[in-house]
Amino acid sequence: MSDDLVIGVDVSAHQDPSQIDWKRFREQGVRYAVFKAAEGIGDALYDADKHAAKAAEEDLLIGYYAFMRPRLPKYAEECAEGTDVRASARAQADQFVKNIGALPFPTFGLWADIETKDENLTSQHVTDFLEEFCSRCAASGFLVGIYSGFYFLKDQLDADALRAAGLSKYPLWIPWYHGKPTGPKRIPPPWDDWVVHQWTDTGKLDGFSGNLDLNVAKREFVTKILRDLPGVRLMPEWAQDFLLGF
Repeated sequence: MSDDLVIGVDVSAHQDPSQIDWKRFREQGVRYAVFKAAEGIGDALYDADKHAAKAAEEDLLIGYYAFMRPRLPKYAEECAEGTDVRASARAQADQFVKNIGALPFPTFGLWADIETKDENLTSQHVTDFLEEFCSRCAASGFLVGIYSGFYFLKDQLDADALRAAGLSKYPLWIPWYHGKPTGPKRIPPPWDDWVVHQWTDTGKLDGFSGNLDLNVAKREFVTKILRDLPGVRLMPEWAQDFLLGF
């Protein structure tokens, strides 16, 4: 694999925390892990607390993602924020940040996982939701990125609206399964590049018997963007050396 790419995994409650040997992952080149820590406004952690604690012991960079539910306010927490999709986004973002509050610091950032939308929402509604969610999380001082597939962004949303909302400033983590960890074949506008490529959902590593989502991150993303995070001094020693040349 190219020296310009950094290996990582993402997991959720689908992977039993007791069955993962993070030390073996580390020995095979894994340097970061991203964990599902929210969905909608629920307070379930999807085992992110257990996963992250073990991964942090092996000095991996830690990230978290929220599976978003773009919708008009449906539950009390969302209705308390207002009546439009932005109200729902604020409630979901606040829940996400709350969920990770006691977990290892997100040295690999927070990620907004957008893969679905309610049928009654327009593409502009979803764009408004995504912009509000990301800006709300970013206001907490964390790096925020967007995880989404090429065809969802291209077919369900509008590139001009995404551009007008300033969403292309958020780094893009894109799934594209073509058997090679070399980057996706196409980038959805308004983005012109990717920072993390999820290249398979059936990956294998020693240390876990089941399938894994395997990713590669561009080295320049790690060295040029993560190094500016407020939590850089909380990173493991190897990461500080890697990022800052300490």
